Amino acid sequence: MTYQRLTLAEFEAAATEYDHAVDQTGDLGSADFPEIDIACSSTDWLVPSFAVWANEADPWILQSPAGFVVLSQATGPDGNNVLVPPESMWGFASPIIGSQPEILAHHLLDALNADPSWDLLLLTGLAPDGRIENAVRRTLHEHYPIYSGPGMTRCRIDIPTFRSIETSKQRRERRRVARRCAEQDVEVIDPLSDETTMKETIKDTIFRRVLQVEAQSWKGLEGSGIIEPTLQEFYRAMIDRLPVERLRVLFAQLDGEDIGYIIGHTRGDEYRGLQISYADHYRHLSIGSLLQSAEIARAEASGVETYDLGMDMEYKQQWATHTFTTRTTAIARTADLLGGA
Repeated sequence: MTYQRLTLAEFEAAATEYDHAVDQTGDLGSADFPEIDIACSSTDWLVPSFAVWANEADPWILQSPAGFVVLSQATGPDGNNVLVPPESMWGFASPIIGSQPEILAHHLLDALNADPSWDLLLLTGLAPDGRIENAVRRTLHEHYPIYSGPGMTRCRIDIPTFRSIETSKQRRERRRVARRCAEQDVEVIDPLSDETTMKETIKDTIFRRVLQVEAQSWKGLEGSGIIEPTLQEFYRAMIDRLPVERLRVLFAQLDGEDIGYIIGHTRGDEYRGLQISYADHYRHLSIGSLLQSAEIARAEASGVETYDLGMDMEYKQQWATHTFTTRTTAIARTADLLGGA
């Protein structure tokens, strides 16, 4: 079985085939022990990543009947040539995608041996001791130094069991938040619920409203969050790419004014949260909790099995039923490139 190198245009043209391979890779694991982060390994995440985070890098993409290896080649801060997924800031995505990771690991080895230009390879998003990570380590360890890098933990909600593990204290608090917001006439609005809406053109309006709320949030007031230009470009590119049928948005409104939002998207039976924020002036109303509860209820009603809250943060832990951790595997051409660690 042989592989071919793809240009970025060829990779985008193969998006349907690639996303099917993502789903097959997800089937290698289980609900309790996922093999990859499906949402962030899909083209929903990768194509915007190439456009925004890796726009000055060279694509380094392999395809064969066994699947794909999706990387970009850039110059690191120390001058080394680094092979890295197009989005390496968070490291959510697995760059090795396919139902036959053992064969893909051999393709990767052959391509590395044939390419003298790389110094360091970073494979993010691999489940520790999962089938992909083990295949890479078994295949490459006799040829190149391999090191375990940092992990990335996500908070996740198993929707079918969420209510059964919710404590009475948590239920009381969420009812209290809902009651307080209702007393203040705060409403939760779905801008995509009207079937007569021009849904493809409403994305412009939705993103403008999101940015207006974000500018009033504590993140926006500090100049961070998605009003930061690069993050804004990334999320806008993702929203533009997502089919509107998989986009999920809720706004919290007071007297017709948006004071909070939650935005994410579905992929199969999984919901991936992207951002949640609210105007800092209304912090006392717990708008974030109100929106999170509303999104969980919508997920329950629509048959979503897993709600991925994204990177582990303290406030998310009150919602999560479990966590999912992946880690980065670093592969160096020579041991001295990583200080002989």
